Amino acid sequence: VALRGALADALAPDCPNVTNVGRDMAQTLYDQVTGSRYGDRLRRWVGTWTHSDRSSEYDRGKGVTRRCEELVNEAMRQPGLLEPELPWLVGIEAEHAGHFARALGAADEGHFWLDRLLAVADGERGAGVLGAYMGARWEAGDEAWVRDTLDEWVADAAVPGKAVLEVSRLLPPSRTQVDRLLALVGQGRLQRTDLTALAWGPFLAESPTSLVFQVVDVMLQDEWRDRIGGLLMF
Repeated sequence: VALRGALADALAPDCPNVTNVGRDMAQTLYDQVTGSRYGDRLRRWVGTWTHSDRSSEYDRGKGVTRRCEELVNEAMRQPGLLEPELPWLVGIEAEHAGHFARALGAADEGHFWLDRLLAVADGERGAGVLGAYMGARWEAGDEAWVRDTLDEWVADAAVPGKAVLEVSRLLPPSRTQVDRLLALVGQGRLQRTDLTALAWGPFLAESPTSLVFQVVDVMLQDEWRDRIGGLLMF
């Protein structure tokens, strides 16, 4: 990443003291470093960005979204390109996996990639990728399928509880959403404190007060319930 960043800086139009020969050499090295394989390009756009990336349109999400859509289109045509990269996609190095997962979910009308993502989605990052994928399917008009899939996940102990939480926090709040999450808490697949993730989505802003209180009642110890409840009412 450091070498790629240095080369990108040298190729910048405003970089001083770089001759045409030096620029040609830098371009050759840059092409070698970034690579042309699918996995190389996936890491280029979904992995760690360089300083040059963060100073460009990619930091604002427009460029990386377009690149992710291009990569997804390739994967939809040739699934074998993406399949060996899925463990990396849900790992710590895939810092911008959410962009890719949203593009993948938007394109995957036949849900081809869901089981493949589930097979590697172990841990919070995997849950985040699933959440972005499923959220995109919801936005694409696949609401009934998303609801049915969430119900199946609650019944399947092999699915990480945080995957259901990540999807749920991105969707419009409902009594059914809360019931699913509380069932996972009862099964031990979610901790009560995990429900604080609902604050990072539409749940608190759009939920009826009764739903908020139902979640708070589960999250907090008995001696704190009345106190927090009073603050929410205020």
